Amino acid sequence: MCLNIVKSFCFSVARQFVSHTKDVLSIAFSADNRQIVSGSRDKKIKLWNTLAQCKHTIVNECHTDWVSTVRFSPSNTNPVIVSAGWNRIVKVWNLGTCQFKTNHIEKVGKLTNEKLVDVDDGRAPESEYDYDDLNRDFYLIGGIHDPLSLRCEVTIRDKEGIEHKSAERFYWYKMAEKFGDEECKKKLMQAPNVQTAEEAVKNIQKFDSKVWDEVKHDIWEEGQRLKLDQVRWICNLLVLTKTTYLAVASEDKFFGTGWRKNRDESNKPVFWDGENEGGKILMNLRHELKKTHQFNGPQEEEETNTKLREMIATIDDELQR
Repeated sequence: MCLNIVKSFCFSVARQFVSHTKDVLSIAFSADNRQIVSGSRDKKIKLWNTLAQCKHTIVNECHTDWVSTVRFSPSNTNPVIVSAGWNRIVKVWNLGTCQFKTNHIEKVGKLTNEKLVDVDDGRAPESEYDYDDLNRDFYLIGGIHDPLSLRCEVTIRDKEGIEHKSAERFYWYKMAEKFGDEECKKKLMQAPNVQTAEEAVKNIQKFDSKVWDEVKHDIWEEGQRLKLDQVRWICNLLVLTKTTYLAVASEDKFFGTGWRKNRDESNKPVFWDGENEGGKILMNLRHELKKTHQFNGPQEEEETNTKLREMIATIDDELQR
């Protein structure tokens, strides 16, 4: 994708600024008209001179979603660039070095080219945090006994009325169904334990990873949503985690952080190299639930608090082993 400078008197292209790999959403001229800043759907910010030369590309500490707005500060005493993205974060950059200065992570909605629009796109603000900002304020999710884990063995019923022993078994069943493997579906329903079920799903006939990649996020989310709709105490538990960052401790680098719970690296965000989409799904579902959820009196809330303390203690025990 490129920017064009157009001669106003004849509407011909004077120069093209080529470097962004996706649509350019915002540009701005500096006060002295010597520099141009651009923001794009490729999640990058670029600084140019007026000769169409890209002088700097901001990647480190940049937005994790589309960069919707970029602006120069009009102040000569504090030369900065301000950017805003669809991840609901406003960032300030030093103009001279293009180094990151500060984050503003309030609930701000989206910044458009003209004004701040207070909207709710269904995503939890905390789901967009960078791993470097977490310190120790997160819960690791994973395992059969973790109620928030996809693998937690609680029975759920899908839209067709079929019972599954866990949201993970539902996920695997939908995988076999997607590729028409009736034998695998049967094995999954009859599997006495998660190990047997996992072995069955490794041999799905006609499996195509590219086809599955297109639908797996929605099916993972559907499994978690079914569990939360049907198992109230787990729904209560998720709500009580408030805005704490939820990280799926898994070697799966799409749904997890890239590390299992039994690895030391799982407790150190600096080592995480997965996208944690499973954790983001949970945080976004929590964000949605909090709008309408109510406890059935103080006793239910206290019982859920007790379960939350037990969950935290279990996580701490696992990390100390």
